[in-house]
Amino acid sequence: MARPAKAQSTEFSEWIRETRIGLRMSQAECARQAGMKAQQWHYLETRTNRPHLETVNLVAKVLQVPESTARQAAGYNDGSVVLEELNGIRAIQLHRLSSMLKELDETSLQEVIEYVEFKLHRRTGS
Repeated sequence: MARPAKAQSTEFSEWIRETRIGLRMSQAECARQAGMKAQQWHYLETRTNRPHLETVNLVAKVLQVPESTARQAAGYNDGSVVLEELNGIRAIQLHRLSSMLKELDETSLQEVIEYVEFKLHRRTGS
């Protein structure tokens, strides 16, 4: 899948700004909640490049919207991560993991899912 056109990335920047203003939040407040400098948040609202998926998810959290809404605004298809967003090593690791997961029974697969969710929640602090 190709990266979205600059027009879509610009739309995401505008979406961030409009959503923030609708919440009556300043850029500084959003930046503080996101754990970044105000200048970095300003860049999100003015940039023409599509941000990384992790950044999109962080924006969603700060702006109090579902991640799927922010992902769609950023041009990610229904929140899915495309392989072009992964570097070569991660793509290989993802393929290897996918192969291993296919061999697990349903109970073991559920345990893996719960473990990954636990690790992600611990990392993001939610």
